[in-house]
Amino acid sequence: MTLLHRATEAEAAVEAADGPMAPGAAPPGPEESRKGSAPDRPSMRRLRLTPAAVGTVVVIGGATAGVIALRSSGDGSPPGGAAGSSPPGNARITVYNAEETCRHKRVRECSLGLAEDPYQAHRPSNIVGRAWHGDVLRADCRIANGVTVTDEAGGHRSMWFRVAKDGKRMWVPGIRIRQDQVQHSTLPNCPD
Repeated sequence: MTLLHRATEAEAAVEAADGPMAPGAAPPGPEESRKGSAPDRPSMRRLRLTPAAVGTVVVIGGATAGVIALRSSGDGSPPGGAAGSSPPGNARITVYNAEETCRHKRVRECSLGLAEDPYQAHRPSNIVGRAWHGDVLRADCRIANGVTVTDEAGGHRSMWFRVAKDGKRMWVPGIRIRQDQVQHSTLPNCPD
Protein backbone atom coordinates (compact mmCIF):
# COMPACT_ATOMS: atom_id res chain seq x y z
CA MET A 1 0.00 0.00 0.00
CA THR A 2 2.86 2.36 0.87
CA LEU A 3 4.52 1.64 -2.47
CA LEU A 4 1.32 2.57 -4.30
CA HIS A 5 1.18 5.91 -2.46
CA ARG A 6 4.83 6.61 -3.23
CA ALA A 7 4.35 5.76 -6.90
CA THR A 8 1.32 8.05 -7.10
CA GLU A 9 3.25 10.88 -5.42
CA ALA A 10 6.21 10.40 -7.74
CA GLU A 11 3.98 10.42 -10.81
CA ALA A 12 2.25 13.58 -9.61
CA ALA A 13 5.61 15.29 -9.04
CA VAL A 14 6.84 14.34 -12.52
CA GLU A 15 3.60 15.55 -14.12
CA ALA A 16 3.81 18.83 -12.27
CA ALA A 17 7.34 19.39 -13.56
CA ASP A 18 7.16 17.98 -17.10
CA GLY A 19 3.44 18.01 -17.92
CA PRO A 20 1.10 15.03 -18.11
CA MET A 21 2.39 11.76 -19.60
CA ALA A 22 0.58 10.11 -22.46
CA PRO A 23 -1.40 7.02 -21.41
CA GLY A 24 0.74 3.89 -21.74
CA ALA A 25 3.95 5.88 -22.21
CA ALA A 26 6.95 4.74 -20.23
CA PRO A 27 8.42 7.15 -17.72
CA PRO A 28 11.69 8.73 -18.80
CA GLY A 29 14.90 6.96 -17.77
CA PRO A 30 17.35 8.45 -15.29
CA GLU A 31 19.50 10.07 -17.98
CA GLU A 32 16.52 11.61 -19.77
CA SER A 33 15.05 13.04 -16.61
CA ARG A 34 18.40 14.54 -15.61
CA LYS A 35 18.83 16.14 -19.03
CA GLY A 36 15.33 17.59 -19.09
CA SER A 37 15.22 18.81 -15.51
CA ALA A 38 14.93 22.50 -14.88
CA PRO A 39 17.68 24.01 -12.73
CA ASP A 40 15.16 25.68 -10.37
CA ARG A 41 12.96 22.57 -9.90
CA PRO A 42 13.35 20.97 -6.44
CA SER A 43 14.86 17.53 -6.41
CA MET A 44 12.72 14.47 -5.62
CA ARG A 45 14.77 13.90 -2.49
CA ARG A 46 13.93 17.37 -1.20
CA LEU A 47 10.22 16.77 -1.95
CA ARG A 48 10.30 13.62 0.19
CA LEU A 49 12.21 15.20 3.10
CA THR A 50 9.92 18.24 3.43
CA PRO A 51 6.88 16.37 4.86
CA ALA A 52 9.15 14.40 7.18
CA ALA A 53 10.73 17.60 8.51
CA VAL A 54 7.33 19.26 9.01
CA GLY A 55 6.02 16.17 10.82
CA THR A 56 9.06 16.07 13.09
CA VAL A 57 8.66 19.74 14.01
CA VAL A 58 4.96 19.22 14.79
CA VAL A 59 5.65 16.19 17.01
CA ILE A 60 8.45 17.94 18.91
CA GLY A 61 6.33 21.08 19.37
CA GLY A 62 3.38 19.05 20.67
CA ALA A 63 5.55 17.10 23.09
CA THR A 64 7.14 20.30 24.39
CA ALA A 65 3.74 21.94 24.91
CA GLY A 66 2.49 18.84 26.74
CA VAL A 67 5.47 18.76 29.09
CA ILE A 68 5.13 22.47 29.84
CA ALA A 69 1.40 22.10 30.54
CA LEU A 70 1.94 19.13 32.87
CA ARG A 71 4.76 20.78 34.81
CA SER A 72 2.98 24.10 35.22
CA SER A 73 -0.22 22.58 36.66
CA GLY A 74 0.61 23.14 40.33
CA ASP A 75 -1.73 22.73 43.26
CA GLY A 76 -2.96 26.32 43.23
CA SER A 77 -6.60 25.26 43.18
CA PRO A 78 -9.02 26.74 45.71
CA PRO A 79 -10.02 24.61 48.70
CA GLY A 80 -12.59 22.01 47.76
CA GLY A 81 -11.60 21.92 44.10
CA ALA A 82 -12.14 18.74 42.16
CA ALA A 83 -9.69 15.98 42.93
CA GLY A 84 -8.75 15.87 39.25
CA SER A 85 -7.29 19.38 39.45
CA SER A 86 -4.44 18.33 41.76
CA PRO A 87 -1.43 16.22 40.84
CA PRO A 88 -1.93 12.45 41.20
CA GLY A 89 -0.99 11.27 44.69
CA ASN A 90 -1.87 14.57 46.34
CA ALA A 91 -5.49 15.64 46.05
CA ARG A 92 -7.63 17.91 48.16
CA ILE A 93 -10.99 16.32 48.85
CA THR A 94 -13.99 17.90 50.53
CA VAL A 95 -16.06 16.03 53.10
CA TYR A 96 -19.75 15.83 52.20
CA ASN A 97 -22.62 15.10 54.60
CA ALA A 98 -25.85 13.88 53.00
CA GLU A 99 -27.87 15.19 55.95
CA GLU A 100 -28.74 18.80 55.18
CA THR A 101 -29.41 19.64 58.83
CA CYS A 102 -25.82 18.69 59.72
CA ARG A 103 -24.05 20.69 57.02
CA HIS A 104 -23.66 23.77 59.24
CA LYS A 105 -23.22 22.15 62.66
CA ARG A 106 -19.89 21.06 64.14
CA VAL A 107 -21.26 18.76 66.80
CA ARG A 108 -20.34 15.12 67.33
CA GLU A 109 -23.75 13.92 66.10
CA CYS A 110 -23.03 15.54 62.74
CA SER A 111 -19.42 14.34 62.42
CA LEU A 112 -18.36 11.65 59.99
CA GLY A 113 -16.08 8.84 61.13
CA LEU A 114 -12.64 8.30 59.61
CA ALA A 115 -11.66 4.63 59.69
CA GLU A 116 -8.44 2.92 60.62
CA ASP A 117 -9.05 0.04 58.19
CA PRO A 118 -11.23 0.34 55.07
CA TYR A 119 -11.63 -3.45 54.92
CA GLN A 120 -13.26 -3.64 58.37
CA ALA A 121 -16.85 -2.71 59.24
CA HIS A 122 -17.41 1.03 59.60
CA ARG A 123 -18.21 0.83 63.34
CA PRO A 124 -17.12 2.87 66.38
CA SER A 125 -14.31 0.36 67.07
CA ASN A 126 -12.81 1.17 63.65
CA ILE A 127 -13.19 4.98 63.90
CA VAL A 128 -9.92 6.82 64.66
CA GLY A 129 -10.84 10.36 63.66
CA ARG A 130 -13.71 12.66 62.77
CA ALA A 131 -14.48 15.16 60.01
CA TRP A 132 -17.37 17.51 59.31
CA HIS A 133 -19.15 18.69 56.18
CA GLY A 134 -16.92 21.06 54.22
CA ASP A 135 -13.62 19.95 55.78
CA VAL A 136 -10.84 19.74 53.22
CA LEU A 137 -8.54 16.72 53.60
CA ARG A 138 -5.41 15.66 51.70
CA ALA A 139 -5.68 12.27 50.04
CA ASP A 140 -2.75 10.39 48.52
CA CYS A 141 -4.43 7.27 47.10
CA ARG A 142 -7.67 5.31 46.91
CA ILE A 143 -9.05 1.79 46.91
CA ALA A 144 -12.17 0.58 45.14
CA ASN A 145 -12.83 -2.63 47.05
CA GLY A 146 -13.29 -1.56 50.66
CA VAL A 147 -16.33 -2.18 52.83
CA THR A 148 -19.45 -0.68 51.24
CA VAL A 149 -20.80 2.31 53.18
CA THR A 150 -24.37 3.61 52.77
CA ASP A 151 -25.24 7.23 53.53
CA GLU A 152 -28.44 8.66 54.98
CA ALA A 153 -29.86 9.35 51.51
CA GLY A 154 -29.48 5.71 50.45
CA GLY A 155 -26.37 6.12 48.29
CA HIS A 156 -23.60 3.56 48.74
CA ARG A 157 -20.01 3.16 47.66
CA SER A 158 -17.07 0.83 48.36
CA MET A 159 -14.37 3.33 47.30
CA TRP A 160 -12.21 4.75 50.11
CA PHE A 161 -9.60 7.53 50.15
CA ARG A 162 -6.50 7.44 52.34
CA VAL A 163 -6.03 10.80 54.09
CA ALA A 164 -3.66 12.34 56.61
CA LYS A 165 -5.22 14.09 59.60
CA ASP A 166 -3.61 15.04 62.91
CA GLY A 167 -0.40 13.30 61.82
CA LYS A 168 -2.11 9.92 61.28
CA ARG A 169 -3.23 8.03 58.22
CA MET A 170 -6.96 7.38 58.11
CA TRP A 171 -9.56 6.38 55.58
CA VAL A 172 -12.66 8.29 54.49
CA PRO A 173 -15.42 6.46 52.59
CA GLY A 174 -16.00 7.71 49.04
CA ILE A 175 -19.71 8.20 49.81
CA ARG A 176 -18.63 10.96 52.25
CA ILE A 177 -16.74 12.92 49.56
CA ARG A 178 -18.26 15.38 47.11
CA GLN A 179 -19.62 13.39 44.17
CA ASP A 180 -17.71 15.35 41.48
CA GLN A 181 -14.42 14.69 43.26
CA VAL A 182 -15.03 10.96 43.36
CA GLN A 183 -15.95 10.80 39.67
CA HIS A 184 -12.98 12.91 38.50
CA SER A 185 -10.36 11.58 40.89
CA THR A 186 -6.88 11.09 39.41
CA LEU A 187 -5.48 9.53 42.57
CA PRO A 188 -3.52 6.31 42.10
CA ASN A 189 -4.64 3.05 43.64
CA CYS A 190 -3.13 2.46 47.08
CA PRO A 191 -0.47 -0.24 47.34
CA ASP A 192 -1.52 -3.42 49.12
